[in-house]
Amino acid sequence: CRLNSLKIFLAMSKSKEGAQKMLYKTALIDTIVKVAGTMSPEENLFSMAIFANLSRNAENMNKLLLTPNLLQALARGQKSKNDECRKCATLALQNLSCNKIFRRRIGQAEICLPGITGEALSNKTNKVALESKFSAVNTIRNLAVEPSNVPGMMGTPGLTASIMLAATDTSGEEATRYIAADALSAMSQWLDSVADTCIERNGIELKGRSLASMRVYGHKAW
Repeated sequence: CRLNSLKIFLAMSKSKEGAQKMLYKTALIDTIVKVAGTMSPEENLFSMAIFANLSRNAENMNKLLLTPNLLQALARGQKSKNDECRKCATLALQNLSCNKIFRRRIGQAEICLPGITGEALSNKTNKVALESKFSAVNTIRNLAVEPSNVPGMMGTPGLTASIMLAATDTSGEEATRYIAADALSAMSQWLDSVADTCIERNGIELKGRSLASMRVYGHKAW
């Protein structure tokens, strides 16, 4: 019964209108959040796929911001042994990180950073794993736009290394290398900015440097 219900909700979430209607059912979303990551592998996958769909529309963010424990649910999805489940959780985080408030929440809570790092460091070559890795790199790139996130990101074991590896991996996709390099540029730019006093004292000129784009990237946004 629960599995069939999740299948129905997943089908609804695949349309822009259906996703919007679902978010107005607060009790429904709260229930999915509560059980996500605690069920069977198939049910957990469906719940993460629902979150990925709900987060595709920027207009849904105000409702999602009011959803308690959403990041905790996604963090549970990141720990799944199922590649597709982890990918859907990462896609949801990528979309949420396009929102300024969610960017700060994800960075400050830090509970999702290890999972994002794990996907970015993955050396699996199957299609799902590669898509998840690309999404994780994009998520890190989005998080790097927020300066307050940088200390937590740098303090997450393997996160900086994952971006450095992605930026220099000539066997991977060019798009992944570009996004990873942009993330490194953003992080270094913020670290440089906190040294304003030093820059002023030493007369360092920034005009000649390549700066980060400071853009955010979602997944299949409506």
